[in-house]
Amino acid sequence: MTIIIISSLIFAKLIGRELQQVNADLQDDDCEILTVKGRFRNIFLMHQEMGEYMNRIERITFRTYFTQIGTAFIGAIACLYGMLTVNYMPINCCIALLIFQIFIACLLGNCVQLTHDQIYDSALELDWNELHIREQFYYKFFISRCQTPKLLTIGGLAPLNLNSCVKIFGRIYTITMLLYTILQ
Repeated sequence: MTIIIISSLIFAKLIGRELQQVNADLQDDDCEILTVKGRFRNIFLMHQEMGEYMNRIERITFRTYFTQIGTAFIGAIACLYGMLTVNYMPINCCIALLIFQIFIACLLGNCVQLTHDQIYDSALELDWNELHIREQFYYKFFISRCQTPKLLTIGGLAPLNLNSCVKIFGRIYTITMLLYTILQ
């Protein structure tokens, strides 16, 4: 999990630095067009490699996060219902651990989403009007690729981020209260 966050941060920093270097080259009057083209090529290759890496991570973690969050979801409902009906203190620790497990998994997805946002923000800071017409098309292509980031999902059902975490917590509360009301 930490490796996914660190690798996506490294990709974001490398692409951001390369974009800053392109911006510095554009401000320099002595810069050759081949240097800018070479840097754009490197940026495209790094971004493509990051996309392929995120696709591999998504394929590997596809079922893992679905199973992890699904079982924690069902376990949290059962433990919360047990806490409401039976006064047994260890259930509180179990609920805290299950909710923490859901939160950490969603936090991972949110960190990956934020690194993609960093890449997009650094791409928007480029002085594109200083580029030649052909490089402006490359820049436009890069911006369009950055607008649709590769994100981790919960088994393909929902994106793995903090918005999904809040929705999951809301569903846990709703289902538990429904069960409590019906069975009382």
